[in-house]
Amino acid sequence: MKLGFYLFAEYINMFISSVLMATLYFGGYAFLIWTSWASTVTC
Repeated sequence: MKLGFYLFAEYINMFISSVLMATLYFGGYAFLIWTSWASTVTC
């Protein structure tokens, strides 16, 4: 039973991390709040 929970947690972790990486790769970071602030700051 412990092994089943561990493997299930690893599978969920792999799924969440792949969704997060794919979202960030395809431009999902543009919806974050700090990107609008960072684009207005000029050096």
